[in-house]
Amino acid sequence: NQLVSRLYQGESASYNLAAGPVTVRMGMLGGTGCIPAFTQIRGQTFQLKAGEIRKYRITLGDNGLQLLPVPSSQ
Repeated sequence: NQLVSRLYQGESASYNLAAGPVTVRMGMLGGTGCIPAFTQIRGQTFQLKAGEIRKYRITLGDNGLQLLPVPSSQ
């Protein structure tokens, strides 16, 4: 487990990852009052193929933060 990015609204990040299974976990920063400084959200696992390029959008839904695929035409 390692923090690889801290993103703010409107920012983006790109990563070069090895082919195979990749688990991504996201969290939200807090640190005020009773909110922990960093709350880790459940992870999502993706199977990557060599040379593949994927784009995702971070969304906040009923189950917390999640990555949704962006259609390739965007």
